[in-house]
Amino acid sequence: MRLYQQHSRGLLAYACSIVNSSRRQKMPWHQVFERLLRGDIEITDSPVPYLYRAVRNASLNQIRSRSREVDLAGMEDGWFDSPAGMELTGLELQSAMHGLPEEQREVILLHIWGR
Repeated sequence: MRLYQQHSRGLLAYACSIVNSSRRQKMPWHQVFERLLRGDIEITDSPVPYLYRAVRNASLNQIRSRSREVDLAGMEDGWFDSPAGMELTGLELQSAMHGLPEEQREVILLHIWGR
């Protein structure tokens, strides 16, 4: 699927920024694409904004449905893919992103990946 190939990394990074853990986030992120593949979702407008909204909603639903457990160690999950030799830079960037308020982190990720 072309949408998956073009936008999956950005959607995963966006989802991880909401729940701060790629381990917990893979399920809602995949649920959106599964629903799309099954034909449960009909997108009439541009698909990219819809996908980001659907991933956001699925992530927030997951947070609500779970206990209020907080994964402060989520930074080792590595929701940024760093080029070889730049792993430390990726971890520093991820750490800096975790330090931002949720709204600012969301705006930055949408600007980078939501094109």
